[in-house]
Amino acid sequence: MELWWCRSKGCGRISPVFFGENEEEIEERKKCWLEHKVSVLEPVEDSFVSERSDIEPVKTTFFYAVDENGKRWVVKQWREAIEEPRCYEIFEGRIATWITDIHVQEDAIRQRLTDLKIKEPYEDFLIIFLKNQIPFVKYDTEMVVEGNNSPEIQILLNRRMVVHLIAQTTLFFKEEQSVSFKKIVEEENVSGGVLPFRGRRNVRII
Repeated sequence: MELWWCRSKGCGRISPVFFGENEEEIEERKKCWLEHKVSVLEPVEDSFVSERSDIEPVKTTFFYAVDENGKRWVVKQWREAIEEPRCYEIFEGRIATWITDIHVQEDAIRQRLTDLKIKEPYEDFLIIFLKNQIPFVKYDTEMVVEGNNSPEIQILLNRRMVVHLIAQTTLFFKEEQSVSFKKIVEEENVSGGVLPFRGRRNVRII
């Protein structure tokens, strides 16, 4: 999808280009193109961030788009109701995101270890370890965030956390136990697993 953006002060029209447009929309854009200064903006892949889940039809989304001169702009896309067309606004600046409400999937961890017939001291050891890492999560640029453009996100343990966790299990538990636990860490520190932290991604333009 491209965006046509009329940069004339008296107009400012922004419209998406897609298949299935009616003739009236096409003629309006041609008229705007001939009479005003128009830029074609190409959205940047993987830059889309929404305030609500992708499955929600009514939401506000921010993304980057590049004009014909290579300049990057921030685009705000929204609509007030599902039957209304999307609205657009262009900004100079950048998209800022930050994470709040970070928490450990405590119930899911306990249930997973129960299913595997692994009980204490693993449960409390693992949960306490993860909770102690929460203060570092929001400031760690190595964290891998999984969220499918959703405000509700999963934050995978980074390499440092995994190494530290496995080192502690090797130190405190028997060899057979530590081997089993290492396997759990490898299998569950993935999107949809029980080890990733959960949180909420917030967004604004700065």
